[in-house]
Amino acid sequence: MKQKLFFFVVQVLWLLVTGAGAEDKFYGDVAREARLTFEGEIEIKGKSPSTLEELKTNSRVNRWVREKVDGQLQHIIGYFQAESFTKQYKSKASMDDLYRIKYTAVKKSSGKVVVSYQYRGKAVFDKKLFARSERIKIDIKLPRNPETIFALGVVNDENRCTDEHYNSEGDFFYFWDTELPGCPLRGGHPAVLVAQADAELLPVTDRTYPEYDKLYKGEKHAFIFIGYLDDEILPNRVSRRDAAYQIFKDLSAWVPTLNLSKVKELANVSGDILAGRGETSRGGNLYQRYQGVVKSSVGTQVEWNVHVLLSDTSSSSEDETFRTMYARALEMGSLIVYDGHSGLGGNLALDIMPEFDFEKMDYQIIYFNGCSSYPYFKTPYFKAKGGSKKLDIVTSGLTTFDTTAFGNMQAFLFPFLSGKTPSYQKIMKWIEESNGGEGTYLTSVNGDEDNEWFPSK
Repeated sequence: MKQKLFFFVVQVLWLLVTGAGAEDKFYGDVAREARLTFEGEIEIKGKSPSTLEELKTNSRVNRWVREKVDGQLQHIIGYFQAESFTKQYKSKASMDDLYRIKYTAVKKSSGKVVVSYQYRGKAVFDKKLFARSERIKIDIKLPRNPETIFALGVVNDENRCTDEHYNSEGDFFYFWDTELPGCPLRGGHPAVLVAQADAELLPVTDRTYPEYDKLYKGEKHAFIFIGYLDDEILPNRVSRRDAAYQIFKDLSAWVPTLNLSKVKELANVSGDILAGRGETSRGGNLYQRYQGVVKSSVGTQVEWNVHVLLSDTSSSSEDETFRTMYARALEMGSLIVYDGHSGLGGNLALDIMPEFDFEKMDYQIIYFNGCSSYPYFKTPYFKAKGGSKKLDIVTSGLTTFDTTAFGNMQAFLFPFLSGKTPSYQKIMKWIEESNGGEGTYLTSVNGDEDNEWFPSK
């Protein structure tokens, strides 16, 4: 069966949170975070600024230009995963969602305005790029005018500079590659800006641990969400032909081996499953709950309640089952695992969930094993939680595959559900190893730098 990528491209507003903030640390077994800086420029038409001073002092003009620049910079996501980038640098990369822009010049030329700026942000790379030096140079490709670039790649009603299946203008930023065969933008086309960037390694954490003393006591809940992968989802019964169903089956066969017993199962159901009788109807979701008491390595006992849900997780889904339980997980889940389409960040956007209290839990760990979750979920989730003191987040920098989904979840969940106390550095290594021959997804953890638990000698 052809591998399915964990993305479902939807035309959602690209939200890039900008600003300074504290310089948090990070750890990945293969992934390394680097400071990325370069000089860029963008061509703008319409109500363009006349001078640099106007751009800096007129808030309306500033906001308008910033929107255009953000639209241009989102093309870095596609460029970092393009075949041509991989060929040149022998790996892929992922863009962070925090960056600063400093405007440096405004020039008028041939009926258009060119705005120059300095970019300062972060990105995640494969550590092998820094084998010889902690500071390297890489090329950054951007459309000089993001509003006209798509049309320049069209030949016979088909854009030859992007994916043959996701061939719309709305999807272009995520799939564009100017060096594809037949692309009119190949070979240094003037519509494509090539900026040379500095990438300098940032510090990583060393021997950090989850807050096991907070996890391993009393009754705790773990939520595992598996999202359907196919476009055609049955509305009133479980879609058993979907690749996600097999992932669910593999997980349901493995969880009982950890001395956790199945106490509930609901199939072909929809609604508020955790609310009990009277709150559900017929639908396409599959739910299981497991319970068991585990003796931990720190000498305490924890009673795990493990909730597993197979559902339609798309932000456009009319079925509220996933969103209802996900909001509940944000309130009561010590561990939350999501494995499915990121929807360019839209599927797990906090503002589409039913009302919840994210501050309710003292400490939580969330593992987003969806396509390119690194750029989408760190900043908004840490912001909603009030920082990283009570939250650790594990993300993937690249597209993940259904063929490794069960292995990834198994590698992450095993130490927690069996009461072990490995470091985050070991957990990240185990997740990388679970990819097998698929290579790295640039999986990493953020928020661990302020954790206080450490094994006693």
